[in-house]
Amino acid sequence: MVRQATEACSCFGVLPDSAGHFMARFSKRVPVPLTLAPDEFLSNSIYELVSAPPHVKPDIEDNASDVQIVVRLVPRHARVQQR
Repeated sequence: MVRQATEACSCFGVLPDSAGHFMARFSKRVPVPLTLAPDEFLSNSIYELVSAPPHVKPDIEDNASDVQIVVRLVPRHARVQQR
């Protein structure tokens, strides 16, 4: 789940489709912070963030650019060591 802060600084969740794509709509085209919440993923697996931009800039749909967010699966043996 990706959390993005709205203009009022509240958060909302964005769920990706089966291909990992998502879209969020904003009333203004100003940069907003992007935060990943891997502990809220709808999966029994554990993931961690590899890379993501700190902010995204909303734009009209025809001009919108892709935002790449990379996560990795935490191997089972690494989960035990982290606890």
